[in-house]
Formats: sequence, structure tokens, C-alpha cells
Amino acid sequence: MENISSLTAEEIITRLQQLTAGVSYQSESDFPVEVVQLHSTEPDRFTRESILTLTGHPLETPVAETSIAVFFGHLVQSEKLPVHGDNAVDQITALQSICTQQLQSIQVFRIGSRTITILLLGKTPEGIWVGLKTTAIET
Repeated sequence: MENISSLTAEEIITRLQQLTAGVSYQSESDFPVEVVQLHSTEPDRFTRESILTLTGHPLETPVAETSIAVFFGHLVQSEKLPVHGDNAVDQITALQSICTQQLQSIQVFRIGSRTITILLLGKTPEGIWVGLKTTAIET
């Protein structure tokens, strides 16, 4: 078993990429869960304005912050569907473990109103912002 307490930012990104392979966020349409790396000087937390600016959304775009438990809870429920393999829930659980054990100052944002960008962001031990991004359609 790998010692996840000693992962570098590059290793964290690689593990996230491996664990997001084939994972989708199900809403009115299914979108892949992708790994992102953001170049930001935010010290510990994003503000509403800073996340909108960083993601290129207009400043009047609705933003809601939610929890990591809600984000992964939705993924686990989606992956329990019969169309997914037996290991899908284990894959999501491992993905959540990497995030919670390796990323600091985790924030989860829902940006938009009908086509919603969902971002889970946290800092690596080296101070690099990385995380997961997907889209949800809610009409």
C-alpha cells in the first residue's frame, strides 16, 4: 500500500487522474469528473469574487458553497447504479480519501444556475491548488 502522506503535488494529480477515469457526475446529463490545477495566489480560501474571476465567470453568476460530503455522496449514489462496475464505489471512496488526506483548505463550489460548474478545490502541501471539476444540468 502506498504511503499517501508523502505524495507530491504531481503524484496527487496523477492519483486523481487515475481515480477519475470513467467517473461521471449524473444530473439531467452526465459529465465526466476531471482533474484541475488552478494557478492562484489565494492563501487559504477562495472568496466568491476570486473563484468567479479565476474561472472566467461573470461576477453576477450565482455561487453556492457546499461540502465535500455532499459532492462525494452524489458521486457514490450515481456509481451504485447497476450500469457501473462493482469497483465503482471503491474508486469513489479512494478518490475521496486522496482529497481529504492530501488537500488542505478544501472548498466545493457550485457556480451557475442551470448549467452548473462544480469545483472541488484544495491545496497540496506545496501550496498548489488542485481538485476536481464537473458540470451538472439542473432545469
